[in-house]
Amino acid sequence: MIHEFGSDLKSFKTLTFKPGLNVLLADKSEGANDRQSRNGAGKTSFIELVHFLFGADARKDSIFRSEALTEWTFNVAVDIAGKGISVERSGAKPSRIVVNGPLGSWPIPPQLEGKSGLYELSNESWKANLGHLWFGLPISAGNEAERFQPSFRSLFSYFVRRQNSGGFQQPMQHSGMQQAWDQQVSISYLLGLDWSIPGRFQELRAQEKVAQELRKAARSGDLGRFFGKAADLRTKLTVAEARATRLRQQLESFEVVPEYKSLEREANEITREIDSMNVENVIDGDLLQQLRASLSDEDAPDLGDVTKLYAGAGVVLPDMVRRRFDEVERFHRSIIENRRAHLAAEIASAEARVAERDQRTTERDRRRRQIMGVLNSGGALEHYVSLREEAGRAEAEVEGLRQRLETAERIESTKAELDIERANLSKALRDDIHERADIIREAILAFEALSESLYEKAGSLTIS
Repeated sequence: MIHEFGSDLKSFKTLTFKPGLNVLLADKSEGANDRQSRNGAGKTSFIELVHFLFGADARKDSIFRSEALTEWTFNVAVDIAGKGISVERSGAKPSRIVVNGPLGSWPIPPQLEGKSGLYELSNESWKANLGHLWFGLPISAGNEAERFQPSFRSLFSYFVRRQNSGGFQQPMQHSGMQQAWDQQVSISYLLGLDWSIPGRFQELRAQEKVAQELRKAARSGDLGRFFGKAADLRTKLTVAEARATRLRQQLESFEVVPEYKSLEREANEITREIDSMNVENVIDGDLLQQLRASLSDEDAPDLGDVTKLYAGAGVVLPDMVRRRFDEVERFHRSIIENRRAHLAAEIASAEARVAERDQRTTERDRRRRQIMGVLNSGGALEHYVSLREEAGRAEAEVEGLRQRLETAERIESTKAELDIERANLSKALRDDIHERADIIREAILAFEALSESLYEKAGSLTIS
């Protein structure tokens, strides 16, 4: 019970309450009509004072932080846990609450301030104590508290409604700005129903909203191009995993050859050398063909034909002339023999050069095969580092695709999962209503009795 409101502001009129119904009225002058009232008498301010002393946030626009009131302290005498205490709060220090009285049963005890000699606690601790002692709310352990749970301020506001905030517009709302989940959680708690079910419904609504936005984004825009469809991503992931596996296997079997670059240069030099010898062999091969053709054409002229020619003409050559022909024939034969000997020597020399090159080519090719065998068995350190970097990029691509696939699958399957969760919560809500039928019956009858006392036609309370 609240006994009294007071202040050290001299113009403040102390308000004292008695057991039972207390009504605060504004006086009217005698003869005043319905439109003439004492607006500004302080009825609305009194409601704000109740909220101020019982934990409401005192923002910069609060009347208690205005220049006219910020230095003054307001207090209330109230029963908490069956014991009377006094509470003080000022706009100058809105985060601190000064209390006096038997406080031993409070879950968060106030601390004695050495300078003032008064017991103080923070406004948050004050609200936590009131929530626990008046409404049975648990003392939340910081971050472990549920997001959508009843709070002292929301429950208290149903009993101290603000007209300016729309507190009398809807029976289930204490404020026009109050969210639906807070209404459901608070009313369920006050009626004695399982308030965690509407709290979980709100968690579900938040997930459904996020899922809807994700599905919308996944179907269009940059996000859609990034995520894509799960089936397409699954194919890309399979190909990327196979490539990463191949690179990983190459790394595992890779052997670094210390002299890789030197051997590679030697192999290239041998290749160029063999190519050069092959070209020279082709040239000497053409030369051999020409030499052999020339050798077969080198024959001495037949001078007997000349003698026969003269004889046919009836000319008898003298002996001197015939001797000259013999000398010429011997001369020509000598030249031909020298020429044939020279061509034979040239052919032998060309054949020797080709044979030498063939032998050299065979030896160099054997060395090149030896080098290539070493090179094929491993590689250079730079190649190994490059291969390892490529394998790292492949693994990163696989992981990225895997995460994208998981996200895409989650987006595509979220709706079905949320539908299942919604059905489960609806069933849990129906079960809770059946299990708490006695509590609901009591609330319905109490509402009907109050409604009949206020109105000609009684209202009805429906819980669904």
